[in-house]
Amino acid sequence: MFSITEDTSPGIHDMLLSACDEQRYALLGHVGYHRNCVDNLSDAMQQAGVSLPEIPSPFNVFENVSIGEGGQLSIEAPVVGAGQSITMKAELDVLVVLSSCPMDLALTNGPDKRSKPVQVQRIK
Repeated sequence: MFSITEDTSPGIHDMLLSACDEQRYALLGHVGYHRNCVDNLSDAMQQAGVSLPEIPSPFNVFENVSIGEGGQLSIEAPVVGAGQSITMKAELDVLVVLSSCPMDLALTNGPDKRSKPVQVQRIK
């Protein structure tokens, strides 16, 4: 669906982890509702009038996930720096939903565990 045409980051991206959801927050000890990427996707799709049969696996841009010797996945702090970017070309008509992950219990967003601003540009 996409081709990466340029990546000025160290090239660390993840396609192994699912999007964060209420169950993940509960497993991490959070009590009560916490905004999450699955709900962000569901809300955006509903606003676009699109129904999903299931939640697709995300392309976690800049997420740094390591695989341990036993095959366990570990979220590490991102290695991308301010101003670095990825450029992707849609190879067919797509609806893109981007969520600046609200994860604040793991290192997904770095040691400060805060979402970072994202800039998106559509280039024709």
